[in-house]
Amino acid sequence: MFTTWGKPNKIERTVIFELNNSETVALNEYFLDLENSDNNFAAILTDTAQQSTTFVFNGKRIVTLPKDQRFSSPIFNFTYLNVNEKDGYVVTYEKDSLMYINYLGTTYGPFDYILPLSNGFAYFKDNHWGRQFIDHDRIILNKKTVYYGHKSYDFEENNDFYCQKYPDYHYFHKAISPNGKNFILEFYDKSKKCYALNINDSITYIGNATITTVSINNNGNYAYNYKTGEDYYCCIDQEKFGPYSDYIADLTLSNNGDFGFVHTSRKTKKTININGTDGKNYHEVSLIKINNNGKTMYGYTKHRKTFFRKHKEFISIGDSILGGPYNRILLGRFSNSNKYIYCYSIDDDWYCNNSGKTTPIAGNIWSFKTIECPDGAYATVYRNGNTDYYSWNGRTHIVKPFQHEYNYNNFLELKSPDGNHTFYTTLESNDITIDGTSYQTSSPALRAWHSTDQNAFVWLAIEGRELVIYKIKLQ
Repeated sequence: MFTTWGKPNKIERTVIFELNNSETVALNEYFLDLENSDNNFAAILTDTAQQSTTFVFNGKRIVTLPKDQRFSSPIFNFTYLNVNEKDGYVVTYEKDSLMYINYLGTTYGPFDYILPLSNGFAYFKDNHWGRQFIDHDRIILNKKTVYYGHKSYDFEENNDFYCQKYPDYHYFHKAISPNGKNFILEFYDKSKKCYALNINDSITYIGNATITTVSINNNGNYAYNYKTGEDYYCCIDQEKFGPYSDYIADLTLSNNGDFGFVHTSRKTKKTININGTDGKNYHEVSLIKINNNGKTMYGYTKHRKTFFRKHKEFISIGDSILGGPYNRILLGRFSNSNKYIYCYSIDDDWYCNNSGKTTPIAGNIWSFKTIECPDGAYATVYRNGNTDYYSWNGRTHIVKPFQHEYNYNNFLELKSPDGNHTFYTTLESNDITIDGTSYQTSSPALRAWHSTDQNAFVWLAIEGRELVIYKIKLQ
């Protein structure tokens, strides 16, 4: 359906989806690349009569979940979502207390637990971990929870092992090898915290310690840090290192069994231990990774900052200095193909060194992300202005336009990037004001954004049972 109004600017109206009688778009609806995708979209719908929730992708209903009595809403966890691709989604969900995953259009399950990975997923079923490989040419950019219902686990992935990020009192420490056969799992036995270590289907239980970091590989090598009393230790396979006086950091383990960690001496100096041997002392040091070739990447500061001596950081692979001195180093990564990437600042300017190729960073460094590609090279995702960009192998494309929502005063106000055009509306009003001209629509805008490619303001609305996109191109 398409409608236009007359001067001063034409408004285009397009119906992109028709809702059922009792359906509405959920509060946390998620639309991706809508302005650049010929009206492709993804959304979460709720049916108030049927008490159900549905994930919709490009007009197709993918999965519908009944209301879960334990939570206010069912949960959809998305690790990939690209509306410009056929079946461009990876989503996990729970139904009847069991978990399922739809990976690029194919549903797998039920399982007791699912851990999505970049080329498949690990699963727990019948007291065993397994791994399902899925061959595809997509790069799973990042993990995102779109619809909240209860606690969800966020995992960080690399080529060697998988470990949970940001554990706290209600999260469980886990590490699962890429093939899914080996794992360390935290559990409770009569309110006492314990750990199960599974190596090639042989399970050992660990107690009387508080484990802080765990990692494990395909070959059955494992590593974990733990604290007993006031002392800190690192256990590599069955060998114990310590005691140390302070927290052990940056535990890393390669698929070949090489390992490293950082510990603090009683003189407050930081030391890297590689394969059981202590190296140099530094004021600060961060062990980034030991890859499968036995090479080590780390960043460090030689001296403490004083009034006469500025804080300077360096980064090295083995004994070879990659760069420095810098004001700061962030986002260092090191692949098994010996490719590397890191960001650094000189004065107030930020740069990215991608395996020797240095480029200035456009936009905010805090929105900058690095992603390891299948060949071990690195891609980047960054925000410049109101748009997220994805850059890989010399090619750059838009990942997600930043979508503006209502503020706490229930009004939505936008400006075009050049500052020459304005958009204003309120939550309760059908009136849209663009460049001082008022336009009347049938219902309020749900959210709105500026399309850079089309130089247009675009907004989304529900009118009756129709999900509608409005667009007005600017002069």
